[in-house]
Amino acid sequence: MFDKDEVSRRRKLADAKAREAKLREELAAIQKAKRSARSGIDQITRHENWHARTLAAADRRAGYTGEMASARLYLRSLPVDKYSAILAQYAMGSSDADNLSVEVAAVRANFDQWHRKGEAIILDRERRAYAEECARWADREASQPTQSWRAKPMTRGQYFLIARTAEFLNVAEPTGKITRGAAHDWLKTHDANLRLRPDGLEGS
Repeated sequence: MFDKDEVSRRRKLADAKAREAKLREELAAIQKAKRSARSGIDQITRHENWHARTLAAADRRAGYTGEMASARLYLRSLPVDKYSAILAQYAMGSSDADNLSVEVAAVRANFDQWHRKGEAIILDRERRAYAEECARWADREASQPTQSWRAKPMTRGQYFLIARTAEFLNVAEPTGKITRGAAHDWLKTHDANLRLRPDGLEGS
């Protein structure tokens, strides 16, 4: 028999676990809403990664949704031996299943982890593209020294890279009317803190 203190402690522990579970469910719902909203923005604006992230009709018939695009990207980025080993795990007992259906099953089972890793791959690509853009600015600056570019409006590439970086790091985006120079400074500051390793994200 438990004494009153023990009963009270057990009740408090059970209540705390219940609240924790509820908060996890709420957080998952919020994250799903964020991904859905981001997907909608991507499709409306048709930014540079939109075509690479859309799903073919065959993918949709197999069960893929737009929300699963990043996780699918990660799976398909793996070396063929690792990719094949993963599919083999989810094909067991379904010898007649096609590759796409097995892929969908694997993505669903590993969605949270693979989604983040896929987002990291996309973010890294955008960072590399932005680095090339900055290099072109530097070349022009060297031949015609001026800081006028900093006062110009933020570029489209900066806008999307800031949004994706802020979402990935879970930090606030800069607000107000952002100049190209201010956007560049924000990206430079936060880029220094990124730890992007698609095969094993640090801090993920």
